[in-house]
Formats: sequence, structure tokens, C-alpha cells
Amino acid sequence: MDRSRFWLMIDTARQASGGEALQQAGLLMEQLRRLPLDEVIEFQRILGSLQDESYNVDLWGAVLTIGETVSDEGFLGFRGWLVGQGQAVYEAAIANPDSLADLPELRACEYPWCDQMWYVASEVHEELTDGELPPYGSLPNKLIGSWWPYEEHHEQLRRRYPRLWARFHTQTHPKAGGASA
Repeated sequence: MDRSRFWLMIDTARQASGGEALQQAGLLMEQLRRLPLDEVIEFQRILGSLQDESYNVDLWGAVLTIGETVSDEGFLGFRGWLVGQGQAVYEAAIANPDSLADLPELRACEYPWCDQMWYVASEVHEELTDGELPPYGSLPNKLIGSWWPYEEHHEQLRRRYPRLWARFHTQTHPKAGGASA
């Protein structure tokens, strides 16, 4: 399995699910059950590399701009959902997290979630072999990047993610450069 086939499987499941993340994960599992075991393992390896790549301060800051707070578990779920959106959306968000402002399904103080995305291959592997998947990389993830000082939190979010800030904070944070009360 290569990345182009991986992303084709993601897109096929997303389209068939109508964008419903949990259903998409289930449809991916159905696809994986029809593959040879080595391809299930390779699917997981690709997922693992995406998980590592997306565990970065820049993307986490964008999610904070949307939801104002997000735990490590919540960030994992958001990144699973992001992979489920397909290659173009995922790669745009990794290259420029402010591009998330283009996604109409994002809502203020909420973020989409699909941590099940990370487990589709491991669950299928366990069904097929009664055993766990071999390790795929460098677990646990190491966060890429450095956080800014806490006292600069809102200013950094506003500066780093201007489109997300304008979309989600213009009315809720008037002192941060948005509309006045």
C-alpha cells in the first residue's frame, strides 16, 4: 500500500459515509478486512506517520483558536477527524493550520472528533490474527514545536491564525481586535 491508495480508501469511506466520522471509520474497517494482512499493517504505518506529523504546536494552536481549550485526548480525536477529511484538507492544515478557517463544518468552541480513525487497522489486524499490530514508529509521540509563554496566549493565537481568529473570536473577544460591545 502506498499513500495514494491510503488516501483513496479514506476518500471512498468519507464519500460513502456522507462525512459522518464514526461511520467512515467503520467503512474503512470493511475495506481493510478485504486486504492482505501486510497491507493492513502498511495502512497502520501510514496512519502512524500522519499521527506523528500532525502532533505539532502549530496545528494544536489552530484547534485552540477554534475551541479555546483542548486536551491531549481531544487533540488526538481532532487529528483523527482531520485525516478523515482527505489528503487535500489534511496537507493544507499541516502546511498552514489557518486554512482550517475554510471548513464550514467547524463551529466555535467545538471541534470535530474521530479518535476511532487511529484504531481501524489495529482492530482489523486483531480480528484477523488475534494479535496486536507490530509497533509502527516512535510511540509515544513527541510534540513538534515549542509553546509560547502563557501570558501571550491570546495574542499569539490572534497573530498566528488570523482567519480562524476572525471567524471564531471577532464577536466573543472584542478587546482582541474584533467588534466592540
